[in-house]
Amino acid sequence: MDSKPIFILGNQKSGTTAIACLLSLATGLSLTQDLKSQIKEPTYQFVKMGKISFTDFLKSNENEFLNPIIKEPNLSLFTNELFNYFKFAQYVFVIRDPRDNIRSILDRLDIAGDLKKLRRKKGISRAWRIIINNEGLNLGGNTYIEKLAYRWNYMADVYNVNRERFILVKYEDFMKNKKQFISFLSEKLGVKVIHDISSHIDEQFQPQGKNRGKNWSEFFSEVNLENLINICYKNMLKFGYLF
Repeated sequence: MDSKPIFILGNQKSGTTAIACLLSLATGLSLTQDLKSQIKEPTYQFVKMGKISFTDFLKSNENEFLNPIIKEPNLSLFTNELFNYFKFAQYVFVIRDPRDNIRSILDRLDIAGDLKKLRRKKGISRAWRIIINNEGLNLGGNTYIEKLAYRWNYMADVYNVNRERFILVKYEDFMKNKKQFISFLSEKLGVKVIHDISSHIDEQFQPQGKNRGKNWSEFFSEVNLENLINICYKNMLKFGYLF
């Protein structure tokens, strides 16, 4: 395909929504904020399993790929396919400290971080259950924390393997000065800022987690936090999350 969209990729709850929304508001470029079909009836896991081709997946969601900015964390699992089909696209990868990232995912689902075992919980959608269980990814992990840690590590390695194709942005840098960050990112992407986003800077594009300000040691049990860090240690070190 010869279209030139901007893909905003990264793990779920890493800040992709806020960054994509503010980029869209600043530049006036329309945004696909998650593939709607994948929220209702996710099929991307079947692509990873080889049951559906990526070509068919694209065709079934083709209208979602028409906007100049496309934010969809699940597409992070298909970078080689995206590079092949969208040769002239630009790719942004958002990374966030795994302790905050995983806490945010669990907050979104109203799940505590200190459980030994995740009990069956009503109200969690099929789309989120696929994420928690890493369906189709063949990753390790005996507990829900370990599985989410392996997922974060997997996503970090998506960037590591394809670093020459991505503009890397850290959620923590975005939070320091959102307006300046979006201006910087727009410049890197070669798109113009045409709107003042000052009134949108503090807008909550997704519900804020109730445990956002809680220390990691308070939110996670000692064992869960230790296991998380052990699994993510090398990439945490690489991305500057261990000092």
